[in-house]
Parts: sequence; structure tokens; C-alpha cells
Amino acid sequence: MELIAVAVLFFVAGFVLGKYLGQQERGEGGEAKEDALQDASVEQFGHLREPLLALHNVKGTVLDTVALDALLLMDELMSEETKRSRRSRTISDVNSWGWASSGKPILTREKDEDDRRRTLYVVGDFQLPVWVTQS
Repeated sequence: MELIAVAVLFFVAGFVLGKYLGQQERGEGGEAKEDALQDASVEQFGHLREPLLALHNVKGTVLDTVALDALLLMDELMSEETKRSRRSRTISDVNSWGWASSGKPILTREKDEDDRRRTLYVVGDFQLPVWVTQS
């Protein structure tokens, strides 16, 4: 019986000590978890810093392909095929970040009502993450 009481006492003491040390490690507000999430975001989406800053400046607007390419600093010397590929990859990556951070896409494609061959890009409303504004 004493053996069981000692085992329970050690179990409870270990649990309390583990909780205490865990709080000390991450701080009272869980800062370590936030830092880890921020580090993961930077690692996965860090290459989007400039596109996100540029898109944030024009949020709520509709851009055509030429305006989007200029905003994303697509070099004029690139071939049209290269621009199309990079534009598509950037939109995909930006929207992946949008879905992961806010549950919605940042850029949506729409067909131009005047010329159905053209694509327009609607820049949604979004908040910049802390890792973008910190340089």
C-alpha cells in the first residue's frame, strides 16, 4: 500500500514539475509556441515577403496581367512563357499562405467581362504577418 502511495506521489510531483518547467520554457503566454509558428511560416513562406508587401499596398483592387507582372517585378526581358510560369507559381504560393493563415485566398482570378480571353486578378483584403514587417 505504501508503495502505491509513493508511486502516486512521484507521478503527481513529476506532472506538476513538468507543467512548471514547460511554462518557464515558453513563458506564461505561450511565446515559444508563437515563435515556433512564426519560424515555420518564415521557413515555408519567407520567399513571399516582397510579393505580400506589394499586394498589401493594392489590396481590394483588380489588376490585369500587365499590372500584376509589374507589381511582382517580372523582368521585361523574360519570355512570356517564363512570366506566365512565375506568375502562376507566385499566385499559387501566395494563396497557399492565405489559406494557411486566414482560410481564404489572397488573389483570385476572374475573366474580363469585356474580353473573355483576358484574366483579371482581384487582390483580397488581408493582414500582413509579423515576419513580413520585421526586416
